[in-house]
Amino acid sequence: MASVLLTTLLTLLVTAPFVVAGRAQYCRFDHENSDVLDFCMAVTSRRNDTTATHDLYLAIQVARSSAHGWNAFGTGPTMAGAIMFIVYGDPTSGRDPVLSIRTADGHHQPHAIDAAAAGGTELHVLQTTWEPISTAAHGPQLLRRHDDHDDGKDEPHTPPTHIANVSAVCYGCDRWPGSPINAAATSQPWLWARNTRQEFSGANDSAYAANARLEMHKHHASSGGWGRFYVNMFEAAATAEPEPAVAASPLSLVPPIVPSVGSFSTTDDAPGTGFLAGLWERPAASAHGFLMGTAFMVLFPLGAVLMRTASGNPFKRHWVVQLVATGLAWTGAAVGLVMTRFRLPTTLHQWLGIAIVSALAVQAVLGWRHHVVFLRLRRRTWISHAHIWLGRSGIVAGWVNILLGMMLSGYGGLRVGFVAAVVAVEAAGVGVWLWTAQRRAAAYGGVGQAEAHALMPRGGPADDYFTLEMSDDENDDDEDDGVNGGDKEERERLRRKSGADDVYISQRTVDNSAVKS
Repeated sequence: MASVLLTTLLTLLVTAPFVVAGRAQYCRFDHENSDVLDFCMAVTSRRNDTTATHDLYLAIQVARSSAHGWNAFGTGPTMAGAIMFIVYGDPTSGRDPVLSIRTADGHHQPHAIDAAAAGGTELHVLQTTWEPISTAAHGPQLLRRHDDHDDGKDEPHTPPTHIANVSAVCYGCDRWPGSPINAAATSQPWLWARNTRQEFSGANDSAYAANARLEMHKHHASSGGWGRFYVNMFEAAATAEPEPAVAASPLSLVPPIVPSVGSFSTTDDAPGTGFLAGLWERPAASAHGFLMGTAFMVLFPLGAVLMRTASGNPFKRHWVVQLVATGLAWTGAAVGLVMTRFRLPTTLHQWLGIAIVSALAVQAVLGWRHHVVFLRLRRRTWISHAHIWLGRSGIVAGWVNILLGMMLSGYGGLRVGFVAAVVAVEAAGVGVWLWTAQRRAAAYGGVGQAEAHALMPRGGPADDYFTLEMSDDENDDDEDDGVNGGDKEERERLRRKSGADDVYISQRTVDNSAVKS
């Protein structure tokens, strides 16, 4: 026991100079389901006075016993928008390990980073080498944590034989247009992921290419395929300026990795727990999702239902609710544009979102014009049908885009499936309500009234429902209505004859009344 304590103390004394402000380290010790090192990452950031940005220097070590598998670290809480540093290769091939730097636009195959779309961020691989593991040369502390001496676990049956040492630099990393990278954050979210089965070996050069296709990791975090951790970037910031000779070599600024120390200035737990903590990981994305979800999952369907209720003033409730929903949708779109830094859309979710919010402006004009025209004709026109079907299509498109946005943000299949089920139930409920309301309207209004009554209340004077007054110019506008002056005079005569409370007069009723009189 004394020897173990002495070894631990000596290890801490030797490695203490590295565990200081100016770097952070995160390690996992579960290679082959044991406590042996699986992979480690160390990061430091430096202020670049020339560019007024922060540069990140990254070192990664990955333990390997064969050519199977890949390991990755990523900046951000989800795959979407993260910078990913992916390590793979065959330690027995005579080739250096591969460090592939990629990103993703969702839970899809990561792809190479387009320099033109990187927002001024520059990424460079600095080093990739294999190092054979020799217990005599490195000592057991290279593979095991210093606090695992009494756990009583057996040594792995296939211990790693090589360590991949790779490093990279990210110049102007806080300019990255994807997941924000804040050099002053005390809890910057990062990702790790791994696949232990894909084989990178053989004579085929494509197996060692920087754009080699990757097989997917295990889907759930609980299965050990991926996870999140949080880095205190404030503590990882280097405060002292390097010597000129050192600064000339980027590799010399890469922080050393000391696996025997484990993790420091990092944690597996978010700064807080529960739902609110998850929202604060990506506040802009959370706000965007909340605004769009409220608009398309709640308010727009509610406005359609309120238009077909009998009590009060349905029209006023309809346009007020739809106006609020439109405002939320436009605000959500503005947040989305800020998130993408006003770049051109690159995903189906973005293109569909732009189409939807643009259609909302057209929908508002159509709704107003429908109301004005309906006051004169007491029947639908092409404007009415355009307003109705554009509204229905917009709600459905909004539902679809919410699901696309969730998948783009990296949500798992369970959450996406749950929201899809909610959408299906809501669609069925709204559809049944509208169908029932239209049947009630047809029964109330008689023959030929279903179309008009589907947009009108079930009783009450016209002035309580149609609150928008018409100007004299609109009363004289025959061409817009497609109705001649004689028909208009006949309607006015019948309106005066029928009285103010007789608001539901079909064309057939008009004809019959004319014959009787």
